[in-house]
Amino acid sequence: MRWTINRQIAAGYAISLLFVIALGGTAYWASHQMLDAFSQRRNATLIILASDQVLTLIQDAESGQRGYLLTGAEPYLEPYRSAASRLPSAVDNLKLLLGKSALGQDGVADLQTAVNDRLAELAHTIDLKRAAQGAAALDVVNQGAGREAMDRIRQRLDVIKQAQVSEQDTRNKEAQSASAFLLDVLAIGIPLSVVVMILSGMVTSRRILKPVEEITAAARAVSEGDLAVQLPEKSKLEEIHALTRSFEGMVASLRQSASLSERLASGDLTVEIKPLSGKDVVGKSQADMVTKLSDLIEQVQRSGVQVNSSAVQIAATSKEQQSTASEMASTTTEISATSKEISVTAAELLKAADTMNEACQRLAGLAVDGKEGLLRMEQVMRQIIDASAAITARFGEMNDRAGTISSVVTTITKVADQTNLLSLNAAIEAEKAGEYGRGFSVVAAEIRRLADQTAASTLDIEQMVKEMLASVSAGVMGMDKFSEEVRRNAHEVTDVTRQIDGMIEQVQLLAPSVESVYEGMRTQTQGSAQISEALVQLGDAARQTADAIRDSNRAVEQLNEATGGLQKAVSRFKLR
Repeated sequence: MRWTINRQIAAGYAISLLFVIALGGTAYWASHQMLDAFSQRRNATLIILASDQVLTLIQDAESGQRGYLLTGAEPYLEPYRSAASRLPSAVDNLKLLLGKSALGQDGVADLQTAVNDRLAELAHTIDLKRAAQGAAALDVVNQGAGREAMDRIRQRLDVIKQAQVSEQDTRNKEAQSASAFLLDVLAIGIPLSVVVMILSGMVTSRRILKPVEEITAAARAVSEGDLAVQLPEKSKLEEIHALTRSFEGMVASLRQSASLSERLASGDLTVEIKPLSGKDVVGKSQADMVTKLSDLIEQVQRSGVQVNSSAVQIAATSKEQQSTASEMASTTTEISATSKEISVTAAELLKAADTMNEACQRLAGLAVDGKEGLLRMEQVMRQIIDASAAITARFGEMNDRAGTISSVVTTITKVADQTNLLSLNAAIEAEKAGEYGRGFSVVAAEIRRLADQTAASTLDIEQMVKEMLASVSAGVMGMDKFSEEVRRNAHEVTDVTRQIDGMIEQVQLLAPSVESVYEGMRTQTQGSAQISEALVQLGDAARQTADAIRDSNRAVEQLNEATGGLQKAVSRFKLR
């Protein structure tokens, strides 16, 4: 029975999965045992704590009762009241925890009875103390009923605690045992499961990969052209077995195609190729190749004769073209030499035109600079004329003001004369007044003295004004002459400027003409250079044409030889 690859892989996974499930189940059981032991140990701890709580509450109640019996003060009863209210719930909690324990609730009823008896005895003594019967309360205490109840409580609690301590030890041992077992299972089971998975995977992959590798090696050999390759033995896997049979069929088909190709290579075109099926692309291609190759050989045989005759005609034509190309090459060489001389002459003319063009440009620049200088000079002359006119006007104003000053001086002179006359009259009147007019006489003398000084100063000022008027008149005459000279020079500068403008216009008109000549010479030089280059290229082309024609002659000879060889080679093919 042959297995499929899916079934083989599933079997390998199933073995590994069963082992993992067994390992997981064992680990789960050990973990459950350990958790159960931990739960029981925790419950025992809670029971011990609950027992201690019951004992502590009874002791608190006794403490409150003793304080009250000794002092009679109500605050001492607070521990008693708190303990009495909490004891029922504490006993119920202990009973509930014992119900969950494996030891059960043995002795809980006796404990509850003892607790009730002790609380009743404490309550009775407290009531007696409230009734002012302290001695009776002490008698009740001395009777020992409360002590006996307390002894029973301690005894029952000790029994419960010892049982729970023993339970804790037992559960600790169970938890340790379960933990050790779990660790052993994991320490052994995990590596063992890994080993089982690896072995299962190796076995499964070996059963699948070994035949695949053998088929791959055979396919690689076939791809390298080895059709004598040995195919692998029959596999136990159904898919590999089917693949092997298909590969055998492919190799057989390739061997048949190789045999037919050998016959075709030997020149036997009479072979008949039949495709294996409608999808046999190789068979169809070989059949088409044989048909087309037969047609091609027939056409080559017919074309060989035509090629021979054409080659003879081409050889004759090539010889004629070779002689023509040689003549054209020599003629082109002569024309090229003449063109080079023309190019040299044109280059010299271009250089001369370039020099003349630069000179014209410099002349135009100098003329423009001269024109700008004359314009600036003309502007300066105009500014000088304007300044001269302004100075002449200032001199006129000074002359007018000097005349005004002269009239003022005349007025001052008249005032001084009148003042002198008045002072003389005042002196006369003072003499007439005698002793009373002596002071007025002094004032009149002083006024006369000032009038004399004013007259003298006025004469000096009048002399200075006359001199200033003479100077101003001379300045006005000089400025008039200077202004006239400046105007004449300005007219001359204007005339020179117009003449230079005309010269600049002529130079500017000359510059485009020189530029045109220069551009024409440059274009002619470039044209000569291009003609020379074209002639050189033409000479090269002529030589290349001659060489190509010689090569064509050799190619025609080789074509004749190849045609003969082709006809000889085609003659060995057998056609239908």
